[in-house]
Amino acid sequence: MIKKKIHINTIDDIKRFNQAVISADCDIDLTHGRYTVDAKSLMGIMTLDLTKTVGIVFHTDNLETVNNFSEWFVE
Repeated sequence: MIKKKIHINTIDDIKRFNQAVISADCDIDLTHGRYTVDAKSLMGIMTLDLTKTVGIVFHTDNLETVNNFSEWFVE
């Protein structure tokens, strides 16, 4: 399991992010506070407050999969 922080700014970014997650070969969750949603669910993503940084949890140890999402990472 690998955890990072991400920020998604626009509706277009949400759509691109969701398409990238759907094609990933592992489960990916988004977390904000006490809420956790499946990142493959567009409706789930839309329920989070995306004006703030959210956590992303990759249920894999494959760094190549994680690095595919580096454009959204917040360090």
